[in-house]
Amino acid sequence: MLATISKDGFLRTALEDVNQYGPHAMIMLLGVIAAITGTCLLLLMYIY
Repeated sequence: MLATISKDGFLRTALEDVNQYGPHAMIMLLGVIAAITGTCLLLLMYIY
């Protein structure tokens, strides 16, 4: 999977589904976005 993603690119694999690993890359992207969102919400909670 890593070789294919490195060949086609992570975002292209996840968003354009250029190979058979598109769904797996989309789940990985979902985890990254969820972590970023959670971190932002946590920081906002401590600011206000």
